[in-house]
This record gives sequence, C-alpha cells and structure tokens, in this order.
Amino acid sequence: MKRLATLSAALVIGVGSLPGPVLAETNSTVSRIENQIEGIQQQIVKMDSTINQFQNEKAVLKNHIERLKTAILDNRAKIKEAREESFRLETEIQELKLNIKPLQDRVSIIPTYDSTLLPTHQRIQPIPSALETTKQIITETETLNLLIEKEEAITPKLKQQQSLELELKGMADLLSEQIAEKDKLLSELEIKEKQNHEAKETLEKEREILSKQKTSIEKAIENEKARKNENLGDLQVDKPSTSIFVPSSPKGQVPPEYMKYYLHAEHEYGIPWYYLASLHGIETDFSRHPTMISSVGAVGHMQFMPATWVGHKYETSGGLVAPDIDITDITLIKAGSGYGVDADNDGIASPWSIADSVASAAKYLASHGFKKDVRKAIWHYNHADWYVDKVIAQAEVYKNSMNVNKDGEINITPGADNDVTTIGNRWINNSVYVFGGGRNQNDIKMGRFDCSSFVHWAFSQVGVKLGELTSVSTETLKHLGTAIKVEDMQPGDLVFFDTYKKDGHVGIYLGDGNFIGAQSSTGVAIANMNDGYWKEKFNHRVKRIDYAKK
Repeated sequence: MKRLATLSAALVIGVGSLPGPVLAETNSTVSRIENQIEGIQQQIVKMDSTINQFQNEKAVLKNHIERLKTAILDNRAKIKEAREESFRLETEIQELKLNIKPLQDRVSIIPTYDSTLLPTHQRIQPIPSALETTKQIITETETLNLLIEKEEAITPKLKQQQSLELELKGMADLLSEQIAEKDKLLSELEIKEKQNHEAKETLEKEREILSKQKTSIEKAIENEKARKNENLGDLQVDKPSTSIFVPSSPKGQVPPEYMKYYLHAEHEYGIPWYYLASLHGIETDFSRHPTMISSVGAVGHMQFMPATWVGHKYETSGGLVAPDIDITDITLIKAGSGYGVDADNDGIASPWSIADSVASAAKYLASHGFKKDVRKAIWHYNHADWYVDKVIAQAEVYKNSMNVNKDGEINITPGADNDVTTIGNRWINNSVYVFGGGRNQNDIKMGRFDCSSFVHWAFSQVGVKLGELTSVSTETLKHLGTAIKVEDMQPGDLVFFDTYKKDGHVGIYLGDGNFIGAQSSTGVAIANMNDGYWKEKFNHRVKRIDYAKK
C-alpha cells in the first residue's frame, strides 16, 4: 500500500502538465489501483458475509439462552413445589407416628380380666368388665389400623416427590451447564465479530485512500486531455435498474401467482413445490427484497451467486464474475456448466426472471442429490445447518397447510397430509425443552416440550392419542405399541434411550440413523443415533405405533 501511494503521488504532478510517456504510465497505474480496489471490495464483501453469519449465529444462541433461562425458572418453581409437597408429607407422617405409638402401647397393655372374679374386698374401686375392655381394644385397634394404613399410603407419595425433586435438580443443573456453554460460544462469536468489524474498517480506509488516489490521477488525465482538446467534455455513466414484482398476498403465505413456476420446476426436476417456495420465501421474502442483491453479491429471486449461475469457470473470486461476462447468455452457461435455466423460453436465462430463477433452484437441488439426501442438497444452497433446518421446517408448514391442484390453485387445509415423522419439523429452532412441559395448550402454543410430550403431540397431529396428555411420560409410552427389533426399525417407530434413568428419553425414528425429539440442549431437533452420545445411550427399545396418515 505505501509503495502504491508513493508512485501515484509522484504521477500526479500537475493539472495539464502530463507528457505522453507519463500519461501512459498513469493509465497503467489507474488500472492497478482499480484492481486493488476491486480486490479490497471482494474482501469487504466476504467480511460482510462472515459478520452476517456471526450475527445470525449470535441471534440463534441468544434465543436458545433465553429459552433455557425460562426453562430453568420453570424447573426451579417445580423444585420448590416438589420440596414443599415433600415437607408436607413428611410432617403428616411424623404426626401419624406420634399418634400411632401411644395407641400401640395402650393396646398391648390393656388388661383382659373380669372383675367379678375378684374377692369382694378387692372390688372397692370399679374395674372395667371384660366386655368393656374388649370394646376399648377393638376401638383403639381400629383407630391404630387406620392410622397405619394412612401412613403406608403417604410413604410412597413422599418417595415419589423426593425422586421428582432429585430429577428436577439434575435437569436444572444440566440446563445451567448448557447456558454456560452457550454463553461461552456467544462470547467467542462476539470477539470474532469485533475482529471482523475492525478488519473491515481497515479495508474500507484502504479503499478510501485508493479511491482518492485514483480520482486524483483520473482528474489529471482528464485535465490533460481537456487542455489538448480545449474542452472538458462530459462523462456519461449508465446506472443499472431492476424491476421487482411485489406479490399482493400477505407476508408468510405462498403467493398464488408463483405456484405455476414452483409446479413447473417440480415437474421438470422432481423437487417438491413446497421446498422451492420455502427457499423463495427465505431468500427474498417472495421477491419483496428491495434490491434483490445480497451483501455478498447473490442476485435475483432465488439469490444465486453469478458464478454459480453462469459457471464457475468464469469466477474471479467469492462467487463473482468479471463485469464483461453476460450471465444470462445461454451459450456461456452451457460452456461453463452453470445452473441458469431459460424456463420461460425468451432466449436468455436470467436470475431476474421468476420462471428462470425457480427452475434453476430446482435444477441446483436435483444436481446435488436432493432425492437421496434432502438436507445435504439444501446445505449446498447455503452451507449452514440452521439454514437447512429453517428451509425444511418452513417447507413442512407450507406442505401441511395447503392442497395444490395441477393448475397451481391453493386450498388452505390446516393439518392435511401430515406425517408423524415430519410434522415436528415446524418446531426446529422454534422450541425449548422444559421438563414436565408440553402438557397443556399454552405450553404447546409456545413450543415448550419435554421428550414424551413432544411425541404425544406429534402423534396427536395425525389422529393418534397416546394416552392422557397430562400424564404422558416415557414410562407410559414404552408400554404402548408393538416391540420391534432394531434391525427392523422403520420411520415413525419410537426409540428409547437410557439418560438420567432407564428409558429416560424417547424420540421418533426418521430413518438413516436419525430421530427427531425434544432434546434438552436444543429443544425439538433432529439427532443421529449411530454415533456419539445418542449411540451410547440408545437401549435398543423400539416400539411401533400403528397409525394411518390423515
């Protein structure tokens, strides 16, 4: 940077005084500065992308931390209730024991003689008859038995409350550990974000210095030409313009006018329309984005990087291409093995055409193995697991709330075509684990579940009731359905894990070693049971619940 600044300063030697050889060298310097500025701009774009990623990850972490804090407060309230109930039961048992002991002593020593058998001189004081004594024994014995039965009935309740209190304390400790871990991750992200901001500011200052140098040199060139031609002339700059179609439907809903494009792409490439709609909604809010150009240079309705659209053989850096490359040129796209498609048959493949853009997104997903691995294909679209989860979850919402006919007309039918293996996707990144949660409609509305209440909710959405919601637990679920061998597992089967106790966790098997459940650290999420923690905890209990898709 210092060498370049010195050179350019030496070249700007005066308005209207640039000799021919110096003028040529000056033009060369301008080109070098422009290359420098372009390189810095590309680095800034990458910095913006990284900073945006950090901000997204921070937002997700903060959301999880807040949910975990709420869960801890709920658990603490439950611990207090359990402790108070334990104290009440202990007090009641102690009172019973205080009443039982005297009765036991009296019953054991009450005499059973008949006073009429005593000599007359010993009958001075009235002595209870055998009948009276017997009545007294019977009465006190009955009272004693009632007290003992009451004690025996309360004792198991006390043990149950003490066990519940212990489990709740363990869960609260686990949640606290998770908050500490996420706080640590959050701090690390904030440090990284700060470092990237500082690096970006340095780059912007360098760009500003270079731009001023370039302007000074260009001004010198312009003045020299004006001096020779005796007029200053005008510079005309063409400004790009874009025409963005804004759908009329409310936010959060699939615009009916786009359905024909989704269905056409589904027919051509085999990608279900609701995944394409989900991508469209997430990327540009169904083309409502004000510029349709992202901070990293992605363009159009479905936000393609230019190099991905036209082909990576034309890439300069960071997914961008040179300004003289026409990314809509079908011949260039074919030669570069790009993903751009001319779906509307107008002779060009444009990311600004909704038909072309949607079809190209479908082609891209299909090319990356969507039929074999949905998650992996979506991950190629945006390399972030949270993004994959979001696309799948939103796609399931669209799928489960709409019926679409072949003409692209939408009929809203909430709950239609639900599947127990996918219905829970809507809660991914939108729920929190709460021990004992999910057993009332308010909890369900807020996405507050534990593992067994989530399973109960998922099956209820397909018309299957797994016992009473208020009392559902892993213990009640493990006795339902038919036992299945591990090698015969199918999507929809219940799988059990030994966590804080035997059969302490339950989830719904999805296939390929994955299951969905309300996990204590993430809320509702998909996890793999073929390795790591869940492989170690899986106890090979598998139960199949018969249900028919509604």
